[in-house]
Amino acid sequence: MPRNAVLASVAFGFVTVGLNYAYPEKVLPLLLNAVGSTILVLWAFVAVSHMVLRRRARRNGTEDALPLKMWGFPYLSYATLGLLAGIVVLALFDSAARTQLLATGALTAAIAGACTVLHRRRTKR
Repeated sequence: MPRNAVLASVAFGFVTVGLNYAYPEKVLPLLLNAVGSTILVLWAFVAVSHMVLRRRARRNGTEDALPLKMWGFPYLSYATLGLLAGIVVLALFDSAARTQLLATGALTAAIAGACTVLHRRRTKR
């Protein structure tokens, strides 16, 4: 069992409940926007990962061995990314959502950059 992750989640839950008690008008909207923007980022990664997986499988000749195939590929993946981009554009017009979206985007870019640097360092060895 991932003990440290469970303990961190429980601690975050207690801190959140305390903050919500102290600032009820600010904490819940902030958390909802943070979760919403994180879900947008995750689904974008899922769509892009699916497109990369299918293209690599096709290039390697192993596309038929994939256990699950999405119908409408690649059009539905592009449609998904387009709809997610539309949601992001709409969120940029809301000041609270814009702040969280930009913060999540900056955090995602920082994590992706760190992962890219670490990956390049490992593959050079």
